Amino acid sequence: MKKKWMASTALACSCMLLISGCSGNKADDFDAVAYTTAYLDGMIRGNVDTLSSLSGVSSDDLTATFNSMIDDLVSSSIGGDGSSPGSTQISPQLRQDYTDFWKQAFSNTKYDVKKADKKENTYQITVDTQQMQLYTAMEPIYDEKLADYLKDNSVDSDQYIEDVYSLMLEAYQTALDKAEYNDPESVTVTLQKDDSEQWSISSDDMTTLKNALIDLASLNPSADGTTGTPAQVTAEDIANSQSEGAPNMEYPKDLESTPAYKVGDAITIQSDGKDVATFTIDKVEVTDDRSEYDTSNPDKVIVITYTYKNLAFDDPLLYDQMSFRVLDGDTVCLPYYLADLTSPDLATTGGDAVTATAAYGISASCNEVTIYVDGAQIAFPFQVSASVS
Repeated sequence: MKKKWMASTALACSCMLLISGCSGNKADDFDAVAYTTAYLDGMIRGNVDTLSSLSGVSSDDLTATFNSMIDDLVSSSIGGDGSSPGSTQISPQLRQDYTDFWKQAFSNTKYDVKKADKKENTYQITVDTQQMQLYTAMEPIYDEKLADYLKDNSVDSDQYIEDVYSLMLEAYQTALDKAEYNDPESVTVTLQKDDSEQWSISSDDMTTLKNALIDLASLNPSADGTTGTPAQVTAEDIANSQSEGAPNMEYPKDLESTPAYKVGDAITIQSDGKDVATFTIDKVEVTDDRSEYDTSNPDKVIVITYTYKNLAFDDPLLYDQMSFRVLDGDTVCLPYYLADLTSPDLATTGGDAVTATAAYGISASCNEVTIYVDGAQIAFPFQVSASVS
């Protein structure tokens, strides 16, 4: 989960348009703090009246620009409107529900434009932000909902896609209703004139600011192999793989035939008869740590530390949490979301080994787990037994 989100061309163009209304004022009369506040209120919260008054741009045009930003977010998070490649086939009503949700989420953001320091022909605007922990709170809620759903429903059903996105939206709304905010941090954006003597704020600055307001910088399509959620992959991806962010709760049917190893064993992974990678479960430990965001309250939590290295696989290699199924007897265990887990990274051919951690909830009586590993990129499943007493 590494890439930025919402790099919207339409929004970048709107920055140029919206600030231009004050270009005719004398420099001493220009209140950069007031204008930036109005701009953020309009383009982040959708309250455009003050911005319209200051800029001379009609409220209708400003509202259209704000709605375009929200539409871009919805499309980037759940796919297009069904008519373009990679679109997600969900009902118009559910798509509208997502639109309404994101408007509500942005209306709940917290920021305060503190000061504007003029430096030659620009203003350095200092904005105090409090990041809303939306995704952090949503993820465990969603995983629990999806796990319950998959007990009684098939990923092959015609209703699956609609149901998955409905569950995702429910989880987002639950997280938003009880959202917590980080301590204030300052973000600096630059207000400057372009070649036409119009004030503008760069799209990069706006992206930085929005990432500081909601913890969604990690959410992007996962075509490059990084972790995502059902809101970041296409409908076809979800149907085929239960999505990058959804835990696979199906008991492995080939468990008896997969090679078995122990903790600490260096496992050589092969593809087309060639050694392409190594993988090791370094250790499995019981932890007393718990997350304030994960409300599943498991009896016992284990942390798996593992290392993998790409020896000769052509593509960057990733073993993330979706590569694991942790078995407590006949039960497939849910992932658990601790704050200090080490995220996996892409391992390039001949590059450094990658070490990461993953946590799972198990029963209080469990003394041994079986870790079933099956990476999405290489068809080479195996299992590792680990004591957790």
